[in-house]
Amino acid sequence: MPFNEGALGVGKAPLDSSNSAWSELRQSPRIRCSGTVELHAEGSEVHLWGTLTDVSLHGCYVEISDTFPVDTRVYLVLKSLGIRIQTRGTVRTSFASLGMGVAFAEIEPGQYQLLQQLVEALTGNVTASKLGAARENQPAMAIDPIAFLDEITEFFRKRPLLSRVEFQEIARRVRRP
Repeated sequence: MPFNEGALGVGKAPLDSSNSAWSELRQSPRIRCSGTVELHAEGSEVHLWGTLTDVSLHGCYVEISDTFPVDTRVYLVLKSLGIRIQTRGTVRTSFASLGMGVAFAEIEPGQYQLLQQLVEALTGNVTASKLGAARENQPAMAIDPIAFLDEITEFFRKRPLLSRVEFQEIARRVRRP
């Protein structure tokens, strides 16, 4: 099957993952998962949130309406199965208003170990004790419920609608170690 040159272009429909041209581009297979991704472009302080839909040892796919152009360098925080992974990456595919494929870059050894544990857990190749250890290595972050309720109440005194991004920002502000 010939290589589809438009497969990596911005705004093109994603290839079926069973397509041999697509699989040749992958260093490791992607595994379906669910989770969240917080990301921002290098040089920007504007944080965006998306949905993690698949992950591998070399990259991930993020469903997000505000996409970055191909080759944009990004900072990512992936969260799935109670595991939190921080790394840098480069946008490799970008589908306007749908999502982006991101290749990991400069991943630190400790973060790579967490990524391996996540992939093992998603493929069923991990014991409960290993997954528990991965979660224990994460900093404990809890939301102060009173502060959270106070901030939400104050928000609705000023505005009638709360977006998901605004909700997440309030939750981030009231986290405590």
